[in-house]
Amino acid sequence: MNQKIANCSLALTWALGLAGGAAANTPSSVDGVVRVEGTKPGTGGTGTLIGISQAGDDLRLAVLSADHTLQRVGALTTIGFGDASAPKLDLSAASAANVKIFDKGPDGTEDMAVIGLTFRWSDLSSSPQTYLSGLAPFAVVAAPSNPPFTFLATGFGKSGPVTSYGTQQQFANVANTYFTLTAGSYTSDANGNPLVYTQQMLGWTYNAPDSGDWVPGEGAGYGGYSGSPLVLSGSVVGIQSSGSDVVDGQTSIGLRMTDAYANWVNATASAYVSPVPEPGEWTLMLTGGLCMARRARRAQL
Repeated sequence: MNQKIANCSLALTWALGLAGGAAANTPSSVDGVVRVEGTKPGTGGTGTLIGISQAGDDLRLAVLSADHTLQRVGALTTIGFGDASAPKLDLSAASAANVKIFDKGPDGTEDMAVIGLTFRWSDLSSSPQTYLSGLAPFAVVAAPSNPPFTFLATGFGKSGPVTSYGTQQQFANVANTYFTLTAGSYTSDANGNPLVYTQQMLGWTYNAPDSGDWVPGEGAGYGGYSGSPLVLSGSVVGIQSSGSDVVDGQTSIGLRMTDAYANWVNATASAYVSPVPEPGEWTLMLTGGLCMARRARRAQL
């Protein structure tokens, strides 16, 4: 398991849901899809909350994203919930708290990363505490044995008239091909150096509404959709790797979750977020691809 460790604190900012600060924002089914931002201006990607726990004074989160997202944005600065223009909650990496990044999957060659963050529950006021305790993580499971199947992708990138990063959008797409990428590259790091990966992948094609192949809600995104979860029946079955704009016939690709990939993600997230809770504490934990929570997910993508 590859692991990078940075010692830095987590400063926390939040936006209240009502004018005058009367109440905290209420989490929705897509609040677990987050912004991943770094020090490089004009960049950003997407991640997915896959584990969260609160035990004692430690609040721990695990976020799944693409390795190349972290390579492109520079040093991690923000995990953000909600649109960048009106965030519901921003977790900002600053001095003296613990952030761990587990990258490149079980073989050290895959475009995936689990971001672990820990901060002090007692440092938070009641509004962010309420918001965070209402979040439910996504399960991560292997994709179906064969395509085609329809999935939902949610991210913060560009698409059609949305030409800047930071607005959450959700699209339906049909996975129509599986393939193996061997020592291949489809992106570069923050300095323009090609990033090379070997992994199992899936692909899909954008169909315009008048094409005859369009499915309800179909769309496409790029420039910030990297790391977006590909969700089937409420569970993550892939991660967007490279996308396109809404141009008929353009293809997009993503990492396809296999059993080995899902097991690595789940074991990594579970090990990070699963300290034994004290009686009476709320806890949401991810183990073996199953979200075990005292608070069941009320809605799915």
